[in-house]
Amino acid sequence: MWLIERDIDIKCIRIRPHKDGENIYFDIQQIIPLPETTDYQVKIREKATEQRQARREGQRDYSKFDISINGKEYHKLDKRATMILAIKECIDNGISPDELKEITGKGKWIYVNKICTNRKDFESEYTLTGKRKYDESRWFNADNELLVFQNRTYVYSNQQGKDTERIVTEIFKKYTQLNSTIKKNDS
Repeated sequence: MWLIERDIDIKCIRIRPHKDGENIYFDIQQIIPLPETTDYQVKIREKATEQRQARREGQRDYSKFDISINGKEYHKLDKRATMILAIKECIDNGISPDELKEITGKGKWIYVNKICTNRKDFESEYTLTGKRKYDESRWFNADNELLVFQNRTYVYSNQQGKDTERIVTEIFKKYTQLNSTIKKNDS
C-alpha cells in the first residue's frame, strides 16, 4: 500500500493450480490491492498528486528586487541574482566569507585552498578534500560566480528560500561602506 501511495503500480496476485483429470486450471486472484478498492485508490492517488502540485506551485517565491550598490542600479533581479550580486560585492570590497558567515550561516559556504578560475577546477579540487558530498546544482559555482579571497576559492549556496531579502538587508545594514539598498520590486 505504501508503494501504491507513491505512484508505484504494484499488485500481488495469488495463483492456485487445480487439476481436473488431465486438465490443469489456474485460480488467479488479485490480493493487493483488493479489487474493490482499486477505484478508491486511483482517486486517492490523483488527489495526492494534485495536492503535491498545488503545494509546489503555492510555495514558489518569484520575488524580484531592485538593488543599488555604490550608485549602480540593478532592477528586477530574481532572488538568486540578488544574492550572488550582494555576496560578490562584499568579497570584492574585502569583506571575508568568515565575516559573512555571521549573517548567512556557516553551512552556506564551501571552499578549497587554491585559486580556481573555473568551475571544473573548483569541483575537481573540492572532490579531493573529501569534505561533504557536493551537489553542483545547489551552489553558485559558474565560472563568474567563484569567489576568491586570500588564496582560497569559495562557493556560496544558492539555496536561500525566502530568506534572500532578509540576508541581503542585513548585509547592507552591517557593511555600510557598500552604500547599498535593496527594495522588493512589486511591479
